[in-house]
Amino acid sequence: MTPDRQKYLETLLFEWLVLDFQPLYLLKSPSFRQFINALNENFELPNDKKFRKRIFDAYEFSQKQLKQYIHENSSSVSLTCDLWTSRSKQGFLGVTCHLITPDFEMKEITLAIRYMPYPHTGDAIQKELEKIISEWELQDKVFFCTTDNAASMKKCLNQISWLQRLSCTAHTIQLIVGKGLLAAEVLIAHPEEEGDLHTIFYRAITDVETHWSSTFIAWERLIILKPYIDIVISSLNVSKDRNAKDDAKRLMKINLTDDEWNTIKRFT
Repeated sequence: MTPDRQKYLETLLFEWLVLDFQPLYLLKSPSFRQFINALNENFELPNDKKFRKRIFDAYEFSQKQLKQYIHENSSSVSLTCDLWTSRSKQGFLGVTCHLITPDFEMKEITLAIRYMPYPHTGDAIQKELEKIISEWELQDKVFFCTTDNAASMKKCLNQISWLQRLSCTAHTIQLIVGKGLLAAEVLIAHPEEEGDLHTIFYRAITDVETHWSSTFIAWERLIILKPYIDIVISSLNVSKDRNAKDDAKRLMKINLTDDEWNTIKRFT
């Protein structure tokens, strides 16, 4: 195999791993290596260290290109900043840059998704946010940063005198609606408790405080479930089984009134 052919196949493999979000441990898998060897026994499969270096090189190249693009196409930018926790309980800080080009096109560029060790204090977030802004050389371009209403986010932005915080409208509405419609919370807070009743027809959606718009989505699904909730209550009521009748009473106790159902319909 010629060096050019080897390099070409490595590039195709690299693009597949990156674009399809494949794990690098595949390169260590004996069965995967056997598969590649069966396709072309002359191809030398690179190790994961080589690909890691290539990923970092590609990132540095892309960052330079994006940095140049931002500075050439905007006089000022704004940021959005959010801290979220993965399923493995690891914290990550995401920062996105927003700008309008000279042609009045809105652009969004992800500046960083940075691992944040616990505890996620306002001071720790401030330090990481300022570091990201410095890395992208945006100190003289950014004046506003939109965040949720978490106390740590508020403290972080309050301590950066040259950066003004804007509260996320979607998250604010999420909090208001959540507090205003507490009457229906019992029907969706623990759908697994009535899992058999719900999943027969449609799975209930749990309201998650940190997921923006999740309250609206939960109420919207609840409206779809209403006819089936009524059917279940009626079926349990006419049953001769005493346990079924007790279940009907419990379900009726947590069910909403007609006025409460109408209120939810108006919101959705």
